[in-house]
Amino acid sequence: HDDYKATIAVAADDQAVYSLVAKMIGDLNDGHSAFLDPEEVAQDDALRNGDLTISGIGVLSEEISSTVRIVLVIPGGPADKAGLRAFDTIQAVNGVPLLHNADAPYVIRGPPGTSVTVTIESPGKAPRDVVVVRERVTFAFHATAKRWPGTNVAYLDLPTFNVPGIAKEAANALESLAATGPLDGVVID
Repeated sequence: HDDYKATIAVAADDQAVYSLVAKMIGDLNDGHSAFLDPEEVAQDDALRNGDLTISGIGVLSEEISSTVRIVLVIPGGPADKAGLRAFDTIQAVNGVPLLHNADAPYVIRGPPGTSVTVTIESPGKAPRDVVVVRERVTFAFHATAKRWPGTNVAYLDLPTFNVPGIAKEAANALESLAATGPLDGVVID
């Protein structure tokens, strides 16, 4: 607070204040605090409501020990079509190392129909360059349930808990699956 108060007080505009506050929060280096400017808040709200549409490759990622790891690939999106999977790490974008997840949207997103080259490392494999053509992608999260092949075990996929109504979707998905035959158990992911 003391280090930034005077600089923030004389900042030229709102964007300068947002940048300073983000830097101040980043200086905490606690891994649990972050600052979102109003545009980022609007995108985060849209993501949680299941109506975020962007032009990019269709992944959600997180930063772990200075690596950017894919945690979700939108089914049918550009990354899915290119063979990217959860747990892959994005080492570089267009040849430039990607060290921070906060930078990912700025270097990966772009106009639909344009391509981006991502250097991907899958667990246990050597890094490889993958060219992905950007598309408009909607991040909509829904609970789904399917029967594990050859068993009476349900696999319930809950991509998030932050979407209104996801619990009801999960219940409906399991009820529909149970109506097709007995279930001996449920694996929740």
